[in-house]
Amino acid sequence: MLDSRTRTYNVTAVVLRSRPLGEKDRVVVLFSREAGKLDAVAKGARQPKSKLAAGTQPFTLARFALARGRTLQVVTQCVIEESFYALHEDLSKIAWGAYVLELMDAATPPHQHDEALFDLLVSTLRWMGATDDPELVTRAFELRLLNALGYAPALTECAVCGRTVSDSLVAFSARWGGALCAADAAQRGHRGKISQGTLRTAAALSGSKGDALQRLRLTPQVRTELRGLMNDFLTQRLEVRLKAREFLVKVME
Repeated sequence: MLDSRTRTYNVTAVVLRSRPLGEKDRVVVLFSREAGKLDAVAKGARQPKSKLAAGTQPFTLARFALARGRTLQVVTQCVIEESFYALHEDLSKIAWGAYVLELMDAATPPHQHDEALFDLLVSTLRWMGATDDPELVTRAFELRLLNALGYAPALTECAVCGRTVSDSLVAFSARWGGALCAADAAQRGHRGKISQGTLRTAAALSGSKGDALQRLRLTPQVRTELRGLMNDFLTQRLEVRLKAREFLVKVME
């Protein structure tokens, strides 16, 4: 964690998004290992010969030198560490990657130091570049982000009573926090069903690591159910509607 009294400091960060400021400058939203999410201005970054131009683009992992300003941090230098080129070579991957960046931005408050979230973001972008199934990587990211934020859905026990849910088709409610046993689903008049296979897959994506995830394959049914589950749950719990999701729908058509 950084000392807030220092005038200048360095962070390692991923650029989540950027926007023009005036004719020459650019405002960037950084997610950093050392200080969480930061807004900063990169002066002159929109000029062709600027040394800050390449390092202030979304998907860039870089080491930034910052100076504290009244409202925005000021980027004085950046050294690119990774640009995730594999994502830029595939329209599907860039669409899923843009969704990941927007979700991280929407779900996290400014200046909240969390190295685990930073590591999750970087590992997700690297994994997405190496995989042939960016949707699976994104589902794992969504579930792990929810876990880290304290919003993890109940996947193996009833979200209301805590009993293990074992029916082949299980009720699932974003409003009530996840899977519901038959009794609690009936009591609440909830009829939405999801398969045990989808819940087991979600649990695996939420907690498994390494080779187990690399070998995982989604059936069409599980893929469709997971898509609906995560869309409903994120909308309910985080109250976010992401623009990148609209682009994803077009890419997947």
